Order: sequence, then C-alpha cells, then structure tokens
Amino acid sequence: MYKRIRDLREDHDLSQKDVAEILKMSQTGYSKYETGENDIPVSVLIRLALLYNTNTDYLLGITDSSAPGALNESSRARLEEYRRLLQKVRTDKVLRRMQRAADRKKQG
Repeated sequence: MYKRIRDLREDHDLSQKDVAEILKMSQTGYSKYETGENDIPVSVLIRLALLYNTNTDYLLGITDSSAPGALNESSRARLEEYRRLLQKVRTDKVLRRMQRAADRKKQG
C-alpha cells in the first residue's frame, strides 16, 4: 500500500509537501504514511483515492485495477475540491520555479 501512494504521488509530479498541503496536514505526518511508520486513517485513504482518481481497494493493494468506482454527490464535490487544490499546488510550483529562475538571473 505504501509504495502505491508514493508511486501515485510521483506519477502526479507532486512532492510530499504538496500532498500534505492538499490534505491539510504536515509533510512529516504524510511522510510517515508513505514509509509505513504510521497507519493511514480511513478518512485520509478516502481523500487520497479522490485526489488520485482511483479507488481505496487499489490503494490498499486488494486489486490491481485503479479505475475509480461510482461516486455519490458528496464524493463528487470533494473530488472537484481536490482537483482545484491540485491545480493551485501545480500553479504555485510553476510560479516558485519562475521566481527562483528570475532571482538567479538577477544575481548572475
């Protein structure tokens, strides 16, 4: 299970800090989920499944099918919220990279 959540995070080009920010937790706390040091609470597991558009059985290693199941209205709303947060995190990353490049250019 832990390898799957790390692989999904990396496949989405996200850092642990990015995912922790989306989940509203610390990077250290999230890191402990990926290493297996801490068990993942069901509520976090559900949020990860929504974030990565997969299903909890896939995250848990019960199935190799990552296709998401049918969502109820509440889950669809949370999925949209996570998509917006994910887009914001990606936009912020690009802006930080651009700022660092501009700063280096000024110094160099």
